[in-house]
Amino acid sequence: MAAEPRIRIFAVAAVALAYPATEAGFQIGAYGELFMARKIAAWALVTAVLVALLLLPRRQRPVSGAHLLLLAFPSAWLLLAFVHAAEFSGEVLHPVVFGLGLAGYLICLPFSLYLIAALLNPELAALRSRRARLSLVGLGLFFLAAGYLLGARNDLFMTCQDFEAAGAVLPSNCRADPSPAA
Repeated sequence: MAAEPRIRIFAVAAVALAYPATEAGFQIGAYGELFMARKIAAWALVTAVLVALLLLPRRQRPVSGAHLLLLAFPSAWLLLAFVHAAEFSGEVLHPVVFGLGLAGYLICLPFSLYLIAALLNPELAALRSRRARLSLVGLGLFFLAAGYLLGARNDLFMTCQDFEAAGAVLPSNCRADPSPAA
């Protein structure tokens, strides 16, 4: 079963977006923050793609300078996080640091995965339809909102034991485990 290239492109981009958006939404909903491990992983993967693209001859790069700048967001986040931690005791930069960390995870990570897929299969670089792009933004927002609702209302379908078994921090609203029948 061979799908048209534009359908394959859309499917790859949707899958690359679904996990980070849902995971980020869940963590923000359950904890009010995106965990540092996720942001560091996004920084490492996106920066590896950025460096790999910068090492290519300019005429062979599949992206523009604006796209390279976008891939630099996670590094800007990391630098600002260092500055924020070292120089500011208040919350002056916190929204900027939070926003860059979230952008690095929700935008730059899926985009870098898409770029790697496009390098491996050049026909994937042809996602040019405005409708397809808007649909991807809509899908990303859907998964972010769904993840947020799942995280915020984790008490409806998870217990504190589920978080403990996963080695996760207990959110403030996790539901206590039902007592076993004696």
